[in-house]
Amino acid sequence: MRLGAQTDDAAPAVGHGDGMTRSADTDPAAANRGAATTTSAGTGAPRRPTVRDFARRNPVAAFLAIGIGLTWPIQFALLTAGQDLTPGLLLELVFLLGGATLISAWTGGRVGVRRLYAGAIRWRMGVGRFIVFVTAIPALTLGIAAVTGTLHTPAGGWPCWCRTWSASF
Repeated sequence: MRLGAQTDDAAPAVGHGDGMTRSADTDPAAANRGAATTTSAGTGAPRRPTVRDFARRNPVAAFLAIGIGLTWPIQFALLTAGQDLTPGLLLELVFLLGGATLISAWTGGRVGVRRLYAGAIRWRMGVGRFIVFVTAIPALTLGIAAVTGTLHTPAGGWPCWCRTWSASF
């Protein structure tokens, strides 16, 4: 018989992600894995699963529920009222960043939140490549406009336009 195979009289085998399977008889913690209810720390009495428990088991579903469930109703309300959508988009940014932070905190604690935002402050490209990426689209746009004859001098002149464009970063 192979390791982890289930017989009629054995308890169900439980996988641990390390390639090994153990039965609930040999691993007492295996009996509680995946259970719908958990136990309270002090009394051992069963308690109902919380939103945090759901987020730990299904982080992507919890993030989508926060992101879509909070932003779409606000944006639909703004659209049906004929209002500007900009406040809804700003709230979407807040809800998505807040939801990602909340889910990361629930699933990984402070280390998870630190890992989430570590990439935002890590510079991974050279300055020359950054300048190419930032200037390529405007340069191509101006070049195509000049070739097609649709290039016109902006109001206030090119120096004013360049200051406005560079200030947007």
